[in-house]
Amino acid sequence: MEAERITSVQNAHIKKLCRLHQKKERDEAGQFLIEGEHLIQEALKANIIEEILYDEDCPFDFENVTPVTENVMAKLSSNISAVHCIAVCRKLHLSMQDAHRILILDDIQDPGNLGTLIRTAVSFRFDGIYCSEKTVDLYNEKVIRSTQGALFAI
Repeated sequence: MEAERITSVQNAHIKKLCRLHQKKERDEAGQFLIEGEHLIQEALKANIIEEILYDEDCPFDFENVTPVTENVMAKLSSNISAVHCIAVCRKLHLSMQDAHRILILDDIQDPGNLGTLIRTAVSFRFDGIYCSEKTVDLYNEKVIRSTQGALFAI
């Protein structure tokens, strides 16, 4: 059953989701946002989506969908271009115990570079990535976008 359309950016649920743009809030909630159909398709394969919000027709067959207005979508989105669907995902807490090929990253500060390294590691069949504490957040919007979904495969 489809939820009622959210029309206000002052809605408590929308305010909570907007806070996920901050690392501290993502860490506390154990959740992060992804934007766009391609990333959502990749996250669906990884089974990490909790909710999909959309402002037009929802192209995904998913149980927990929430329609929102265009202004609510704009408030949630960190993208300059118009985005029509955003998903709330749960962070995975995987063990490196069974990993055999591990990429170790130390103090990578540029989100685009981190995303490229993750994509490259996946293409070379690495099992895991270990990031130092000073490395940019894995769930930073720019990191996620630059991984093109590879983040969900390692």
